[in-house]
Amino acid sequence: MVTPPIRLQQAGAAISMTSMAISLILSARWRLVDSILGGPDKSYVAQRWLGFIALSGALLHWALASSVGSGVLTLLAESGENVGVLAVGALPWTLSSAR
Repeated sequence: MVTPPIRLQQAGAAISMTSMAISLILSARWRLVDSILGGPDKSYVAQRWLGFIALSGALLHWALASSVGSGVLTLLAESGENVGVLAVGALPWTLSSAR
């Protein structure tokens, strides 16, 4: 049986990946997508909010992540943990340089 924190962790990852995929489609600036959303301005706003949602989902996933060793491929889990620590460490610098 899967415990609730693991389900929340998986939900955070799924929300993050889905938001990033939709944001990638919006960044292509297709006329059809812009017309569905009501113009490029609304497409920019939607892409911005999807970025916030993706960041929130990624942070939720990272905060609930268990230690290495529970995955199928432990080498992949270790490298994912290392990249996650680097990404969270670089987040304040990235946000401060965006101004």
